[in-house]
Amino acid sequence: MTQLFDASAPSRKQEWEQVRLALSRTQLHFLASQLDRAALLDGKPGSPENDHLIFTALPCETLQTSSGSVGPDSLSRFRQAPPPAHLKPLPFLSGFIGYLAYDQDPAQPDPSTDSPVHPKLPSCHISYFSWSYVRNLNDDTGYLTFSPGTPQKTRRRVLDAIQQSDKVQSADCDIVNPSWAKSQSAERYYYAFRKLQDYILAGDVYQANLTQRFEAKARSNIIDYYFEIQKQTQAPYCALLCINPDQHILSFSPEQFIHVRQKRITSKPIKGTISSDIPNAAQTLVNSAKDRAENLMIVDLLRNDISKISQLKSVSVPELFNIERHRDVFHMVSTIQGTLRPGITPYEALNSCFPGGSITGAPKKRAMEIIRELEVHPRSAYCGSLFYWSDLDELDSNILIRSIVHDHGNLFCWGGGGIVADSEAESEYLESILKVQHITGIYR
Repeated sequence: MTQLFDASAPSRKQEWEQVRLALSRTQLHFLASQLDRAALLDGKPGSPENDHLIFTALPCETLQTSSGSVGPDSLSRFRQAPPPAHLKPLPFLSGFIGYLAYDQDPAQPDPSTDSPVHPKLPSCHISYFSWSYVRNLNDDTGYLTFSPGTPQKTRRRVLDAIQQSDKVQSADCDIVNPSWAKSQSAERYYYAFRKLQDYILAGDVYQANLTQRFEAKARSNIIDYYFEIQKQTQAPYCALLCINPDQHILSFSPEQFIHVRQKRITSKPIKGTISSDIPNAAQTLVNSAKDRAENLMIVDLLRNDISKISQLKSVSVPELFNIERHRDVFHMVSTIQGTLRPGITPYEALNSCFPGGSITGAPKKRAMEIIRELEVHPRSAYCGSLFYWSDLDELDSNILIRSIVHDHGNLFCWGGGGIVADSEAESEYLESILKVQHITGIYR
């Protein structure tokens, strides 16, 4: 490998450093294993929303809360001045990466549940990273960037690890797939489904998202496990977040939540799913009055959420009922856009719209109350959002669906879907299993 920078010499004070660099997937796997508290945000080649890969590790500082989220004032002291214009314009050079858990005020687990084990992750976890490696997945050009705030020790560790990674020939891993099991019985799901439909028929809500949980014991290295599933999944919003050596989030999400660039805010909710094994699946989904109605309810909800933080008359819906193909399924996806009002930061916009309407329901507040009452297990980080907020003031985030929470050797995964008045219990139950069968291997 060509010498990048002199790893032993201090960086010139108050200057940015950037070099073009090609790191293979094998090298990134090695770096994620060697550098503490790594964060990898995986895009997808050809994706119009997310066609970059972002990798970093060794954060300068991390903020966590056990309930609620970290306030914007707590983050403002870390932010650096925007980088100089001569650097390669990339979505992330330095900044924050973290997550907001769905359970901002975690409920006490039901002691009568079949599974008493629950993840104990922070409600909010945000780290500030002073350096990054970013690769364009369409042409495989990558750039390593150090900001002036990068500690010399961090810079040296990163450069040393990159030099070592150049000698790694392969990332062969002995993956032992975990044995996943349902955390609740089908009968318990059907009970919650009936109660939810009673609330819908009574006029409490028009739609609410009902989920079930799956669990397993980890049987392989967690970072190896992420790279193996991601290779098979190729979803546009995959991510690996190493909270600490015993807690991780492995996300294989297809769904963008909030994206902000130059004050333009965009959300792309998924509502409407059909198995790709069904003949003429895409057209069947297009023609589904139920799925179109379900999607439109969430579009209206997000239009309302985004309107509260956007300039007057700037909110629009440029795309409605688009069909996208993902592993095993087709999804119905719409796009909502607006222009942020002056004085509102991207992080404040994320918090204002959180949690996403596609995984709560309409009206949102009442749907969340019903979810809290009817679901057996706390959602933890599931249905929350993993995001970056760069020093360039760009923010992008996913909805933490199709995701695994790892907590001290225990693995947790959830699947669910929106329930409306004409939903059928059996088909909704099977859909919640279908959405994560590529992770759990469970088909019924």
